Amino acid sequence: MPLLPMPAGQLAIVGNDGERVSFNISEDTAKAFSRDEAKVRSEAVAQTFSNGRGLDYLANVAKRIGATEAYSIIDEARSISRLLKNS
Repeated sequence: MPLLPMPAGQLAIVGNDGERVSFNISEDTAKAFSRDEAKVRSEAVAQTFSNGRGLDYLANVAKRIGATEAYSIIDEARSISRLLKNS
């Protein structure tokens, strides 16, 4: 179920059947959801491209094309990958 971007203080969730539900939430809670979503994306990228060289390549491409959000997700994924490798 994807979380949809909404105005500050609102959260919308769309179910597999297309049903949409919106909630009013505090700004702090909205920021927490944003951070959690970014972390989940980074972990998914780290698992998909578990090879460190693959993550390095993706990070370089994202940086070159100016995809700053993608670069930050990939960079965090590299950190996660390195931590998993060393544990």
